Amino acid sequence: MHRPKPILLALVAAGCSACATLHSQVDPAGMPPIRHLLVVAVQRENAHRYAELYRTAFPPGYAVRTMGLDELSLVAPDSLVRREANARPTDAVLWLTARPSGSYKVVPGANSATPNLELYGELRPWPANRSVWNVRAPIPGLLWQVPPSRVVRQLQRDGLIGSAGPLLAAETPSGN
Repeated sequence: MHRPKPILLALVAAGCSACATLHSQVDPAGMPPIRHLLVVAVQRENAHRYAELYRTAFPPGYAVRTMGLDELSLVAPDSLVRREANARPTDAVLWLTARPSGSYKVVPGANSATPNLELYGELRPWPANRSVWNVRAPIPGLLWQVPPSRVVRQLQRDGLIGSAGPLLAAETPSGN
């Protein structure tokens, strides 16, 4: 019997992770132009590594800093983010959280079902810290993450960031 090559399996897995459908809502009132962005990922595993992927996902011209927070952290995430956002210029904070979606999958041979996960994200202007953009996407089971390029593309489609660099105030959805 012919066994599939590991490289083929990796390509299929990468292709499936790009299939995640993102659903977003925008309320751009009061959203300043974004140049300096803090990306915060809160996950069970690999939060730092996932957050770091966002450094290169944004178009040139954006100053992107990242934080990866373990969901078991003893320090409240809000206080850590506040400290980091106040330490350097920050126009907005992009929160990304992996959370159970409410549906479950049954793994063959396992005695229990495991929850499906979804990525939930919010973009909040700083220091107002009021959500102006929400996104939700199922997390594909093969790689357990939504590619940062998909999230950035959705921000571009929703008019919150430019594809060739930061938007000017007149180009933002709020027109401020």
